Amino acid sequence: MTKKWLLSLFLFYFYNQYSPLVTVAPLSSTVGKVYPFEVYIAQGTAGLNNNSKIMVIHLRSIDKKRILNKIGAIKDNKILNKLNEIISEHFDL
Repeated sequence: MTKKWLLSLFLFYFYNQYSPLVTVAPLSSTVGKVYPFEVYIAQGTAGLNNNSKIMVIHLRSIDKKRILNKIGAIKDNKILNKLNEIISEHFDL
């Protein structure tokens, strides 16, 4: 059986530093349709090799022991603001 690796965006909120878990949003390189609850990220952003999208509705928590390596970081405020907006709407904050 071939192991598949999940490429995810780690949402480093204040509490993640105290917990053995970290909240992640998976990424997908299938960007033919980007829904209003997803955030598009262009190739090259944060070290990504392909155009991708952050799938906010698939947020989950994983054990930090499962983290293998860091590819990059999103520094574009437009993307970060859009991500925060979608998360706020998703949880009706």
